[in-house]
Amino acid sequence: MKTTVLIIVLFFSFNLYCQERTNDKIVLNNGSIMFGKIEKIKTDAVEFKESASGLIFEKLKVEIRYIQLTNGNFITFGKGGNEIISRQLPELPELPEIIDSSESTARKLLGLNIGYGTLSMKEVNDDLMDSENLFSSYGFKTKSPDDIDGGLYFEGNFKFGTGNFNFGVCGTYIKSNGEFRYSDAGGLFYETYDVSTFEVLGILEMLLPLNKTNFNFFMQIGGGVGMAKTVYEAEFRVYSTPGNNFKIKMEVDGKYFSGRIKSGVMLNIKRIILEAGVGYRISNAGELKGTYIEGNQKYEDLPITDINGEPITFDFSGFLITAGISFKL
Repeated sequence: MKTTVLIIVLFFSFNLYCQERTNDKIVLNNGSIMFGKIEKIKTDAVEFKESASGLIFEKLKVEIRYIQLTNGNFITFGKGGNEIISRQLPELPELPEIIDSSESTARKLLGLNIGYGTLSMKEVNDDLMDSENLFSSYGFKTKSPDDIDGGLYFEGNFKFGTGNFNFGVCGTYIKSNGEFRYSDAGGLFYETYDVSTFEVLGILEMLLPLNKTNFNFFMQIGGGVGMAKTVYEAEFRVYSTPGNNFKIKMEVDGKYFSGRIKSGVMLNIKRIILEAGVGYRISNAGELKGTYIEGNQKYEDLPITDINGEPITFDFSGFLITAGISFKL
């Protein structure tokens, strides 16, 4: 047990030693310590890249107690903001008794992502194809149905970060549609599916900074609840025998568990972060139930069924590709 504790202590001591030797050390007036690379010294602020997260921060000169460079020199700032470089640390006021290191790496990010997500709507697409096959079997010349393969993806997120990790919450939305249509001089038939889902996920993100660049790799996992909705409409009309015509509409919905894994790259540009990523969504809503309307008749708590009367399941799972922007608050 003692050997294990000693190894852990030595590991963290060595890690801290490496940070101090290979990065500039920024000590703030509140006692916080940050390690990184000084990018630019401005008139009233210092811009630097934090080694732990790879993010670019900006601190006012009045917030900085001193900077220790990798070459051993110290930088302090006079009342006018002028830099004072010395080989030894000059005498400074004592640090506060309570050292709050949380500010050194704490960050808040507000982001927006837009992209494209595939959908696994096999049973919906099979139902559309069954309708097309039925008409073809009677000799009608039909066109292939428009399958549901994917749709535009939107996401808004809020993340809180410290060190190499971000965690927070996001809301996502994806929508798509599919249909089969046939018409001629004798009549018409169509059926359409409009599918959509809104998900709320808790997310955890790990950052892997690339040395000497403003890029980070990231890996993200998430889990939460999805709220799916589908609107189904169908109409059959024969002009010569209107007594056989019908028109129906169904609105169904349901909740389900949703999970996600995603990875990509981030580019840090001062107060904003640009990102591009790919991932996979686990979002099988299963069988949805709701309202069935045909003429003046209305029924509740019914599923959408296929041509054989079997309930159709709705699977929003699929691959994801996104681009986004986040703002440092």
